Amino acid sequence: MCTARSAAADGDDFFNADTTKGIPLDEQLRYVGNVKDDRGARVADAVITISVHVPPEYGGQVLKFSSYTDILGRYRSLNLPSVMFSMIGLELDLDPSQVELSASKKGYAVIRTMRRTKTTQRHGVIETDFIVAKRESGVPRE
Repeated sequence: MCTARSAAADGDDFFNADTTKGIPLDEQLRYVGNVKDDRGARVADAVITISVHVPPEYGGQVLKFSSYTDILGRYRSLNLPSVMFSMIGLELDLDPSQVELSASKKGYAVIRTMRRTKTTQRHGVIETDFIVAKRESGVPRE
């Protein structure tokens, strides 16, 4: 069962309040989603690269870290502001427009990226799904 301070994905309690170090979910910025192939099969062990563009006044760098899909093709990120603080010691109120996600897996090419959350949402859980296709001789199949 999902509480007001948690989020569910495919029936699982993805973010329980006990695992967020006391930070309410609506004050965090986390990414969740699925990677499936073009036939609807779930893709395990895909790498989700999260690139955060740090504003110029804080160094203007791009920080990258990864998440991975589980056996059901699902992924979830850590709280991005907490990761930023751990990596560069800055507390930033990140705007999702500063964040880019990409998916990769050897032998596959991304053919579609779908953000399933309102583009105006700045906090909480943002769902982004990927559709991939197997490559044949370096080209995605039709």
